[in-house]
Amino acid sequence: QEGAAPEPRGDALVAVDLESAKGLVVAPTSLDALATLIRAALDACDEQCDTWCGRDLMVIVNLVRASGPASSGGAGGGKQTTLLSRVYNHALWNKVTFWEEALLIGICEAHAAESVARRTLPAGSQFVQPAMTVFLQRFIGYMMAFGISLEQGRNAVGTALRKHAALLGNASKPYSALLLQTYEA
Repeated sequence: QEGAAPEPRGDALVAVDLESAKGLVVAPTSLDALATLIRAALDACDEQCDTWCGRDLMVIVNLVRASGPASSGGAGGGKQTTLLSRVYNHALWNKVTFWEEALLIGICEAHAAESVARRTLPAGSQFVQPAMTVFLQRFIGYMMAFGISLEQGRNAVGTALRKHAALLGNASKPYSALLLQTYEA
């Protein structure tokens, strides 16, 4: 049909698992351009209360860095600058609702992934641990990267889990323990 959108090709569809992605090193000028784009995207996320995209941007800014020219006496290259340092002061990161919603999105994603995995298991299989993802395992670390102390992160997670206790049932306490275990060990 003329004017109809072309059918997507299977090889053109690529899913990116951000939590498993390796860091990306870019040129300093590229980092400046990326920072400008990310700030504009964060502004849009903030204006539209788009926690989902804000959460993805939060993960991305932790992955990208630029390496400056090598110092004359140094062996390992020049000074490194992170994309995180360029967007660290954005207003979105200071909103308690952003962190609460990002946590809830992460929990929902973990449950969705578990439901898919459950289809491959025999009927009646039981899960003893709450559904977890790499994002949830790193959640407190992301908070800390944006200047939130471990104590503040612990309190925020506890508050968010209590707020959604009706949805989570008796998984609230196990979630709290799993989210904090890496950082309190």
